[in-house]
Amino acid sequence: MSGKDGIYIGTCTIGRPERSVDVFIAPEDFRGTFTAQLTFEEADTRVAALTDYHGHAGIRAQDQDYLNQCLQDTSYYKGQWFIPTEKMLELLYNAIKSGSVRSSFQMGEKDYYWTCLQIEQLDGTTSTACNRLSDNYDIVRSKSQKAHTRLFRVK
Repeated sequence: MSGKDGIYIGTCTIGRPERSVDVFIAPEDFRGTFTAQLTFEEADTRVAALTDYHGHAGIRAQDQDYLNQCLQDTSYYKGQWFIPTEKMLELLYNAIKSGSVRSSFQMGEKDYYWTCLQIEQLDGTTSTACNRLSDNYDIVRSKSQKAHTRLFRVK
């Protein structure tokens, strides 16, 4: 179901204490000016600058813990778009697999989508988790690599 909130894909629990929220996605991938794929930092910065993307502003996801805190704070979170948590991207994969969401996604072998899960590597660098929606395969990408971005909202 698509509407002013985006396309509804299901419910998910967020935060501590946990609460259940309805999850929506934007109708298309978020793109750069000249490219379909962005680094995590490019995508997160551009999302934060949004003022009216399908009727809503954007917020910086930064990392999964930070985003969950923002989503819990109803004085701060007002329905903005963001780069999803790993759990939310898995909800999207299940919606695509069940056929409840029409596939407008890049589904090739090398087509990954960003989550906001940050993973510290043994060498001290931080990488970001991605998911290939064609088969729910997770990988970790460095901050300089690019991936697709689909924006999410909760309500």
